[in-house]
Order: sequence, then C-alpha cells, then structure tokens
Amino acid sequence: MKIKCLVIDDELPAIEQMVDYIGRVQFLECTATFDNALDALPYLKANPVDLIFLDIEMERFTGQLNTILGHFEALKEADTGDIAGTTHVVPMINVVRPDHARPSLTPDEALANAPERRDDLFKVPRVVE
Repeated sequence: MKIKCLVIDDELPAIEQMVDYIGRVQFLECTATFDNALDALPYLKANPVDLIFLDIEMERFTGQLNTILGHFEALKEADTGDIAGTTHVVPMINVVRPDHARPSLTPDEALANAPERRDDLFKVPRVVE
C-alpha cells in the first residue's frame, strides 16, 4: 500500500522537484499538487492524504511581523529611565482579606449530612476507572 502525498508550494519548480522525488520512491504516491494552501482545503476534505509536503513563503505575514518588530525598535529608543517597572497596565490592589483563625465545624458537624463517609472524609463514587 502506498502513502498518499499532497504537495503544496508557491513555486512551480519546487512542486515539480517534489513530484519527481515522490515518483522515484516506491511507497509514495503524489495524489495532487497546489500552489495555494487554501485551494488545497476542499481537496483534502474530499480526499484524505497520509502526508503533506508544505512549503509556502508567507510574504504578507513576513511584512506584518517586520512592521511589529519596527515598533519594538522605536520603543527601544524611548527614554524610560524615570519610569518604574510594572506588571499591570493599571494599578492593582490586593483585595484578598487577611486570614484570621476562628472556630470552624468539627469533622462530625461537617459530615453530618454526607451520604457516605470514611473516617473524617467524604466518600464519593469513583469517577475514573
């Protein structure tokens, strides 16, 4: 049984090279080729494959990433010497009350309405086999 392969690449010479390579390997079979990953999706839904060769240069994403990195470079140049480091954008106040020891229920009082108990613990049905 052969492994069904799909080749997705935005460069025709690369597609041709992969198809040639796949053709020389006895246990591989190239079922289709695409130059756009989005175009391959309907094919994949109708024709599942075992292996996908995917190599696409994502120029749009590379450009967006370079723009974001450019913003970080601009931030490096800003004088932040007088600004204290923060962990939040807005000031945070700890709203947790302090702990105070006070009387609580005894084990017998806490377990008084338990359907089952084992010593001082609630006994519950097993949920994991």
